[in-house]
Amino acid sequence: MAALYVLNMSTPTVFGSSKTIYDGERKIVTLDQRRYAVVQIAPGRHTFTCDGLPMIPDLTVNAAAGQTYFLEAAMGATFDKELFAHITPEFARKLLPHLKPQEPD
Repeated sequence: MAALYVLNMSTPTVFGSSKTIYDGERKIVTLDQRRYAVVQIAPGRHTFTCDGLPMIPDLTVNAAAGQTYFLEAAMGATFDKELFAHITPEFARKLLPHLKPQEPD
């Protein structure tokens, strides 16, 4: 298995800022704002989408067993920032101390 960190860096918005991440058609996690989750994914090609960010392209991860991957989803309060992107481990380490782990559904 591989580890996938998903970070929701969204700021509060009128419409809510939780983000649901899908691997193909399968929901893997819903994150509240300023939360993160670690999801185990099988080795192989994965295509991730972020519900609530329809203008943002899907992300692909070619997962290898034992590796760790990082994705960030974010929306600004005035919709000035929409982001769903791969991030580096170094950048993730800077963001994680400012987030809380997502509570299970």
